[in-house]
This record gives sequence, structure tokens and C-alpha cells, in this order.
Amino acid sequence: MKTAGTHMIVKQPKGFSLVELMVAVTISLILLAGVVQIYSSSKQAYRIGDASARVQENARFAVDHLSKDIRMAGYLGCGTDGTNIANTLQNSSTSWMLNFQSPLIGYDGGNSTFPTLSKTPLANTDAIVVLQGDTDDSFVVTKHKPSAAVIQLSDNHNIKQGEILIISDCSQKAGIFQMSNVNNNNTISVVGHNIGNATTPGNCTKNLVALTPYADCNDQGNISKVAYSEGSMLMRMKSSIYYLASNPDGIPSLYRESLISGSATGTAVATNTQELVEGVQDMQIQYGRDTDGDGIPNQYQAAHNIGAGNWGDVVAVRIQLLLRSIKEASPQEQAYTFNGTTVSSPGDRYIRRVVSSTIKVRNRGDR
Repeated sequence: MKTAGTHMIVKQPKGFSLVELMVAVTISLILLAGVVQIYSSSKQAYRIGDASARVQENARFAVDHLSKDIRMAGYLGCGTDGTNIANTLQNSSTSWMLNFQSPLIGYDGGNSTFPTLSKTPLANTDAIVVLQGDTDDSFVVTKHKPSAAVIQLSDNHNIKQGEILIISDCSQKAGIFQMSNVNNNNTISVVGHNIGNATTPGNCTKNLVALTPYADCNDQGNISKVAYSEGSMLMRMKSSIYYLASNPDGIPSLYRESLISGSATGTAVATNTQELVEGVQDMQIQYGRDTDGDGIPNQYQAAHNIGAGNWGDVVAVRIQLLLRSIKEASPQEQAYTFNGTTVSSPGDRYIRRVVSSTIKVRNRGDR
């Protein structure tokens, strides 16, 4: 009797073994960690690069704003040297925005008493005041009647009652006054400079020609009734103070507070405050004085070392700015040197940049 043979079929295993899966997962994790590291490094590099670029751009904007105004300090339509200036504005000698006797003056943080401002200046930072005639909108004079306190212009104008104006004839005389007459339709070509209480601060005299280098309401005897010639220039007065303060987000910023007058303020003078550049942490200013009359600065001094009567000697301004990133973007603290002092451990991770610029005052030093 024959018995049939029994055959067993053994199936081969399919898929991955546990060891193979563990090896694959390990390799995947290593690769993923590498990708994450590359992404993290790239993101950090981008963050640092972006913050550095923004700091550099803000530095350029800050220097540009300051340079543009400082270069034109004291501008009256012609060269300032040798020009007699009559300032007929009431109380101009006590107002930083109206006192053209010092169209460029500085305040040294920690050593000077700052004027009253709309923002609180950052401790130990400097400020600078610049006054000038506004070249963006000037008018040509065709006739001046000093007895009637009327100036006729060649074209219609948009000047409002209460605006602060400058008239200059480029023959060593200029007058500063507040427009006294009402201009409702903006189509007339007459400007008045009479006395009265219709405007604030108002004019103390309707005469506009100084007999001395500078005369104001404290020295009315040296302001005479002389007419300005045809072809003289009339322009608005521009007054600004630049300083540092914290913005609403607590970021140190460069601010400009400027004179506004006329209908926007109800015929009274006031100021408008504007944040120009954020991230400006410190500003230190030195002033180049020409003490020997050759038009070249032979010494640089801080504001508190310049006497009240010596600001007319300033022919150049040297500014140092310390800027920082808006957010902490550096992987570690960054040491920096500013104004001769090195800070090794600032206690933060901001990216900083120091810039400096020396600005020539165009309307001085042409002796």
C-alpha cells in the first residue's frame, strides 16, 4: 500500500523587518534634522540681514533729513553774511521757533536746558534748532508801502493771516513779520505787516529794516521805515527742532517739531511734531566754529561750550548717530563703540550701526 507524499509550501516574508524600519526612521530623522537646521540657519541669516538693511536705510534717512535743513540754516534768499535783520515779532527773543538771531543753535543733553517740547527728549541726547526762509514757495515783490504796511506781490498768493514771513532784497536787509491782514479768497496779491492784536504773537512795529545787524522788539529804535525795492523776495519762515524721543511703541526715534502758523492755528503760532526715523538710540552733535574769519572751522565744540553770542561763528555741524534694529535680531549681544565709549555687554540682542556726518552751513563761511 502506497502512501502519497506530503508537500509543505513555505511562503517568503514580504515588506520590511522591524530593524529595517528603525534604520529608515533613524535616517529620515537625521535628514529632517538637517533640513530643519538649514531652514533655521537660513531664517536667522535672513532676519539678521533684513534688520541690518533696515538699520542702514534708517541711518541714511536720518542723515538726509538733518543735512537738508542744517545746510540751509539762516537762509534769507541771499547770502546771510552782512545782512541786517529786523525781527518785528513780539517776544521773539524768548522763542526757539521765532528767534532768528540764532538761526542755528544746539542743546546738549545733560548740560543744557531744552525748550518746552511736545515729546520728552531722551536723556543725555542732543537737539538742534534750524531757522530759515522756505524756498519751496517764494514770491516776488513789486511794491512796498511801509507807511501803509502793505507789500504788493507779482502773483496771487495763498498766504493766510497769522503766517510768519520773511522779506529780503539781497542788499543786506531782511525783515521778519506776521501777516496781519485777512485773506479769505486766496486770490489777492497783497500782504500786510501792520501792528495790532489780530494775530499771535503779533508785530510790535510795521517797520521792517534794521539799522544794526539784528534788531527785534527789544530794540525798536533800530528798526526804520524804509521800503523794500521791486524784485525783493517774500517767503514763509521755516523753524524746526530735531531731537530724540520714544515713540508710542517705546522705540527711540528721531523727531522733528516744526513751526506752523496761519489758518491752521487760528492766526496763532504753534508746532507740529513728526516722527521721522525710528530706531535712533543716540544723537551727539558738535559745532565747527570759525574763530579767525577764514570761513573754515578751526575747532569743534559741544553746545554747552558755545557762548550765547558765538553761535554766529558756527559754519559746520558734525553729527553722530547710533541706530538700532526695531527688534532683537542678533543671536547674541553685540558690542559697539559710540562717541568714544565702548559698550561690551549692552544687555540685549539689537543690531546697531554708528554713522557720522559733517555738514557745511551754506549761508556762512563765505567771508
